[in-house]
Amino acid sequence: MNTNIPDIFWQKYEKMLSKADFSKFQKACLQGLRKSIRVNTIKISVKDFLKKAKKMGWELDPIPWADDGFWIEREDRSIALGKNVLHTAGYFYIQEASSMIPPAIANLEEDTLVLDFAAAPGSKTTQIASKMNDTGVILANEPESSRIKALASNVARLGCSNILISQKDGRAFSQYFPNFFDTIFLDAPCSGEGTIRKDRHALDNWNAKKVKLFADIQWSLITEAFRALKPGGELIYSTCTLSPEEDEDIINRLLETFQGVSEIVPITAPWAKKNKLLPGTLRVWPHTYNTEGFFVAKVKKTQITERGNFIQAKRNSPFSKMSKSSFQIIKKYFIEWFGITMENKNLFERSNEIWVRPEKFEKVTEKTTIHRGGILLCSLHKNNIKLTHEGGLYLARKYKFKAGVINLDAKECEDFFNRKDLKTDFGTKQYVLFTHQDIFIGIGKALEGKIKNQLPLHFSTS
Repeated sequence: MNTNIPDIFWQKYEKMLSKADFSKFQKACLQGLRKSIRVNTIKISVKDFLKKAKKMGWELDPIPWADDGFWIEREDRSIALGKNVLHTAGYFYIQEASSMIPPAIANLEEDTLVLDFAAAPGSKTTQIASKMNDTGVILANEPESSRIKALASNVARLGCSNILISQKDGRAFSQYFPNFFDTIFLDAPCSGEGTIRKDRHALDNWNAKKVKLFADIQWSLITEAFRALKPGGELIYSTCTLSPEEDEDIINRLLETFQGVSEIVPITAPWAKKNKLLPGTLRVWPHTYNTEGFFVAKVKKTQITERGNFIQAKRNSPFSKMSKSSFQIIKKYFIEWFGITMENKNLFERSNEIWVRPEKFEKVTEKTTIHRGGILLCSLHKNNIKLTHEGGLYLARKYKFKAGVINLDAKECEDFFNRKDLKTDFGTKQYVLFTHQDIFIGIGKALEGKIKNQLPLHFSTS
């Protein structure tokens, strides 16, 4: 076949599949991938999102395993999906359908303590936050410094207040958090065989040695993840590859190594096909699910595991509960300018900054260094308030504003996302909240004769 896919790759899967299924597999691998999105229910309900999508002429086909996931078709593609106002404002996330499976099958409850082992760019992390209704604590770890920025940007855009971001080598995680997390997600680095439908060059350098290399990395990560799991907790392991060496073999080895303290939690659902290679796990073939190739397994930890080289560190937090005097200042400000009465809930101070962050963050932050966590609401300089973009959008979804809101037309909205100032005289020098078609999109600062754009550079569509 005229592709960049090595013959040895086809030969490998020809041995695993029937003649008819192999033909379908080849055909599926060479087809384009359907575009899919996930509604961010932290900011909007699925019902309300569907109404807005209908007005834009979008055709949305529900994804069987994700209540908030849809395949999307659009006739009008003059504006890239990633530049659509609903996307830029954080109302939906562009996410491959198969990658929605791990959070969708997890037994997540509000106030759960979660570790996302390799979190960037934040697809699953923000989906987990959405499923937990922005409660509990999610430690989103990303070892690659070059990927931290994208992770932090997506977390901020989707308005998640319950996520801590760390940058650690996953192979030493249980030293800090032995038997600690309720749920752990490990979307492991892999050979990427399943991504061929969206990346025609994904398998240009594919070979057996590369598969073995990734299998070794996966083994070092999954053992650490399992040791960091609390007894009774669940580890959700996933890859975007189809190699048994990186999928079923890793899980079998884990069950053997931790025999007596580990067991598979079967993935059962009407849409889930049986996996003969390892019953109870999910092998997502491209020709069966019309998605990327993918693998998912759930493993439960039944008993405590040895701590190993446990690092018992107690770090002092730079955050403190918001003082009554500081709260009175911001409470008065938001009543006066926006007509909202704030609650002193989950508000913390760090120097002159006011943050929204769950109190349970301290359980994690006392054990390790954190890159970022929560939402920076504003900063307080004497009696002056400096509101942030993400802080304004957080307040907009928590409270009903009675003042200080400006609705932008289509041209003004486009200018806003190009970081242009609005030429108008608001009458008073204050922060204002911008909306477009009932969508909260950001903030500006009213000055004499204009409203200065406060959109962060990384949210700009220009």
